[in-house]
Amino acid sequence: MNSSTEDIKYRINSFCEQYLPPTIPSVKNKKIIHDTIWHTNSFEPYEVAIIDTPLFQRLRSISQMGFVNYVYPSAKHTRFEHSLGVTVLASKMCDQINSNDPDNLPISLCDKRSIRLSALLHDIGHCLFSHTSESIYGLYVSNFFQEKKEISPVPHEIFGYLIITSNSFKVFFDKLKLKYPAIETIDIDEVASRIIGKTDNELSRYKTSIINGQFDADKLDYLFRDSTFCGLAIDIDVDRLLHDMKATLYPVNGDNICDLTIGKSAVSSFEQIIFNKMIFASKIYHHHKVRAIDCMFERVFEYILDNNIPIRINGETRPIESPVDFLYLLDYDLHRIKDSVTNDSYLTNLINDILNRNLIKRAFVFDKKSFKDSVNGMDLLDTGCIASSDRKSLQRELALKIAQDAKIPDKYWKDVWVDIKKPPQFLKGIDTTYVRSQNCDLQNISQFYPYKEYQDLYQTHKLQYYVFSPESYTTSVNNSSKKILKEKYNIY
Repeated sequence: MNSSTEDIKYRINSFCEQYLPPTIPSVKNKKIIHDTIWHTNSFEPYEVAIIDTPLFQRLRSISQMGFVNYVYPSAKHTRFEHSLGVTVLASKMCDQINSNDPDNLPISLCDKRSIRLSALLHDIGHCLFSHTSESIYGLYVSNFFQEKKEISPVPHEIFGYLIITSNSFKVFFDKLKLKYPAIETIDIDEVASRIIGKTDNELSRYKTSIINGQFDADKLDYLFRDSTFCGLAIDIDVDRLLHDMKATLYPVNGDNICDLTIGKSAVSSFEQIIFNKMIFASKIYHHHKVRAIDCMFERVFEYILDNNIPIRINGETRPIESPVDFLYLLDYDLHRIKDSVTNDSYLTNLINDILNRNLIKRAFVFDKKSFKDSVNGMDLLDTGCIASSDRKSLQRELALKIAQDAKIPDKYWKDVWVDIKKPPQFLKGIDTTYVRSQNCDLQNISQFYPYKEYQDLYQTHKLQYYVFSPESYTTSVNNSSKKILKEKYNIY
């Protein structure tokens, strides 16, 4: 698969050419859109013009939570309504920040329009089944922005940035500005930069943090939206958090930064965000059946890529040539792939097993405490030790050794998975999250709660790792897992 920077940029530009209209529609009035979470909301005509493009409408066919609805049946919401919700919440945050500093008005009307566009487009780079496919194509785009140590965008954010900064999108946006003069001063590169957490002026860092920060609009929306549709109640006092949110200037390593801070009375709301993320990770995202389906889905594309199997992409049947090809695939394309490969019974059965919820099973379960020596297994468990692609290869090699030892027929070796999920990043950005006291002194949020200890405890006691296999081989895979993992990592 070609993953060179220039090839990816070229293909994304071609993708945008096809998914953006040649002419800009005339939307005369604001549009009212009702939402389950944030109720009745208004969108500007130029926003509606973007929403109505095929580029944005494709998000209706990308599930917000991947295969989580196989465990929580009502979790069938999509990236489309989530993107609208993030826009609404980002707008509320802009208004509240200005309300908390009425003399300075940190966010101008132009800023607010630009921030809303960043929110609207923040997930435009997602592909089929959201983060589930990201674990496949993401291995081929992780080299982007490596030189910029201050940011660490995930693959769909990289795609989103490249889409918005592509020549095709810029041509579209220039036409949009001619049609709607209200946005003629907006810098589209700035809109894109917020999505990957990048800012060229640290005095404007707070504007980026509304979209990509420790308590940004994205996190707040998905926490409420995902919990609502999974049927799991959460408690976050968003009103209190927004009420105490301000843009604050403070020095860091000799440089002045202006970023979002909260008052002491909002610390409990921030803590609620951290705790709910921990609950979500254990009950939803790391649920063993969700992880099993994710592995099976990865196996589908691992098999397709390994065997160079042609599938339907952008109106033609051909092998996957680039990670950008995933942008053309939507959730329902899993059915289309099955229907187009009827001459390959293994792949057909693999996809049918997913669609019919005939899942691989837990053959062996272990965790961080299973390692007698904390040094053993660091290459397997610590995502900071080696690159994601190397770590994935290490897990697959380990699974193959277990399958061979279990004497599983060659054809089904790769249906065995060692699944060690990346630990959730509860504390990402915690070093730059500050709390204001009444005399305007700033203290790091970590001084109020031992968040580092919370994360360590979660990874030690709640985060489980699995060896999955087809149900008929679970006993032999269990025995071989104990043997291989004990020999290699001294697991007991």
